[in-house]
Amino acid sequence: MQDKKIVWIFLAVGLLLLAAVIGVALTEDYKVQIQLPKDGIVYLEAGEEQPLPELKAYAVGGMFRPTKELETSWEGEIDFRKPGTYYVTYTAQYEDLQGSAKCTIILQDTTKPVITLVSDPDKTTLPGTPYEEEGFSAFDTVDGDLTHLVTAVTEAGKVIYSVTDEAGNTAQVERQIRYDDKQPPVLTLEGKRTVVLTAGQTYKEPGWTATDNGVYDLTDRVTVSGTENLSQVGVHTLTYTVTDDYGNQTETTRTVVVQQASGKGKVIYLTFDDGPSAYTPQLLDILKKYNIKATFFVCTTSRLNLLKRMVAEGHSIGLHSDSHTYKKIYASEEAFFADLSIVRDAVYEQVGFYPTLMRFPGGSSNRVSKKINVGIMTRLAAEVQAQGYRYFDWDVNSGDAEGKSAEEILENTKNGVKNRKSSVVLMHDIVKKTVNVMEEFILWALDNGYTFLPITDTTPDCHHPIKN
Repeated sequence: MQDKKIVWIFLAVGLLLLAAVIGVALTEDYKVQIQLPKDGIVYLEAGEEQPLPELKAYAVGGMFRPTKELETSWEGEIDFRKPGTYYVTYTAQYEDLQGSAKCTIILQDTTKPVITLVSDPDKTTLPGTPYEEEGFSAFDTVDGDLTHLVTAVTEAGKVIYSVTDEAGNTAQVERQIRYDDKQPPVLTLEGKRTVVLTAGQTYKEPGWTATDNGVYDLTDRVTVSGTENLSQVGVHTLTYTVTDDYGNQTETTRTVVVQQASGKGKVIYLTFDDGPSAYTPQLLDILKKYNIKATFFVCTTSRLNLLKRMVAEGHSIGLHSDSHTYKKIYASEEAFFADLSIVRDAVYEQVGFYPTLMRFPGGSSNRVSKKINVGIMTRLAAEVQAQGYRYFDWDVNSGDAEGKSAEEILENTKNGVKNRKSSVVLMHDIVKKTVNVMEEFILWALDNGYTFLPITDTTPDCHHPIKN
């Protein structure tokens, strides 16, 4: 009986204590707690301004009150670009309760500067010559521009760039120097590019010189091909080739024309007026295929850039007209030369020289000028020669400017050159039909013993009777 009383007494005391604890828990208020990092220190890298880490904060209440996570904010002054130790205060708010904690922020500079190299993918250094700097820059997140502190040392085919910031962080990059010789040798032929011989004459090589990079003499490395059969009548091409130590090759050609002896040789001077045009590249391809040289009397068209190719492939350039408008050109001598000077200057811009060959629009025998200015052709013919020009008319008209068919153009030209020792043929490279029959005409002429030549300063005159 006594034991039961003791048990009841302990039970009553326990219930009283439990009630007391529950009462305390129910009545205990919240507290705000901020969780600091280890040792209360946050380590950051100095440099650009950045957000501080968000610390965790909680509202902690009694046993029966749930813990609540809170947002934190901080106050304090920090110069993010300057390494050092800073102090800030983090705070958190829950209802009318506030908690705070001091935190140490240590800004460190452990980041290396960045060196940026400027590099031209096409830049190479000629072996044996100093490397020419392409450029570089250096930047540090704390110290800023360090380009002026960069050192560059060239050794073993590379450039080593180094720079150190105030914190002692050192950056280093390397540039591999790309050695190469991309410049081809310069091969210069002496004498004329077109040599005309008579059958039985012996070809005498005028010679050549070759240099590389303006310093090294490669003349003895030049090889010449195409010298076989130079005694045969026809057009021969001599090809001169030179190669430097890096495989850069330069090639140029000389044309040797061997004519028939005893006055049996027959020469055709192909001339093309009014171009260049959209059809001129096709015409140049055909002429190049058979090593035929022609003469182009040009106007100021939109394709004057083709003149560079014409000159490079051995063709002659002559002046024709800027406007090709008879009423304007033949109004006066002054008007004619004003027109001629425009095309003259335009040609110079393309090829770097002023041609002395020219052809009057409509030819010197045109009858249109008489209706505009009587006697002007007589005066112009004398004046252009006085100024150093050589004007050329023609003695064979292909008829391509008169709306003839391709077949008629071909037959007109064949019939025109037959039985003539020398023929200056009038054609137009603005006429597609002319270009289309050109290869057939060339094959026919070569089979019949004709030689094609460009008009040069030594070509005999071809002048029409002036009819004004």
